[in-house]
Amino acid sequence: MRRILQQPRGRTIVGLVVGLLFVPVMLGISACLETPIGDPEKGWVDPRITGVWLAGDPVPEDFNAILWLFEPYDSRTWLVTWAGYGEPDEEDPEEPAASETGAATDGASSTPGSSDAEAMTAGTAEAAAEETQETPVAPLTPADVLRILGSLADERVEPQGQFVFKGWITSIAGRRFLVLEPKMSVDSEQAFRPEVWFVYRVVLKEGRMELTLVTGNIDDLQSVTSRGEAEQIIARHVADADLYDETYPVYRIPEESYDEVAELLRRSGFESW
Repeated sequence: MRRILQQPRGRTIVGLVVGLLFVPVMLGISACLETPIGDPEKGWVDPRITGVWLAGDPVPEDFNAILWLFEPYDSRTWLVTWAGYGEPDEEDPEEPAASETGAATDGASSTPGSSDAEAMTAGTAEAAAEETQETPVAPLTPADVLRILGSLADERVEPQGQFVFKGWITSIAGRRFLVLEPKMSVDSEQAFRPEVWFVYRVVLKEGRMELTLVTGNIDDLQSVTSRGEAEQIIARHVADADLYDETYPVYRIPEESYDEVAELLRRSGFESW
């Protein structure tokens, strides 16, 4: 796997996935498997998954979201498209000169009580951070989904990358998994042959789909190249929390809003026929 990441194509695959805002693939090497699981020829297109879904930031002013499009390719598999949107990154401010930094540090240290004040401030900040981390995020409502979708039309929002996959569902030990095989990846060495796959445990709920990434951090799953062996490892640890990353929800976009989706895709370079 590390060899893959050292090659331009591997960096493109993982780098784009990691760079798609807060998409739930933030684990670099451990987020990929070197073999798919399940057999796409034995899969089936679940109509409850077919459609357009949104992973959106609930903070209104953040303008961050990813569209997930599950378009049936045949009766067994989907063409799955990720399209990310967000505000461009702001440039980092220039670092102050070393002499200025030293002077500021000296000045701060010479101020009576400054150390105590800084310690209190740091303690308060840490407590606030802990409190923030412990606050659960409520699921988005249908109105939230439409509001976030509408916010992507803001002129400050730009496409943040796209990726296309072949997707299928497989079941292991009573759990359903979504397998994503990268498409539109080509180079002189591998041609169109995929080198990595992404696997999610899938749970469908009303209006949303919960996706839990299989990380590959258990029993060397990430480096296994045999489909059967990978499936056996997952079956053994299917209830083990160490097999997974966090659970991330995506929310269904109603068909009445597909014109807005089409316009966003056009801005990303996808033209409708």
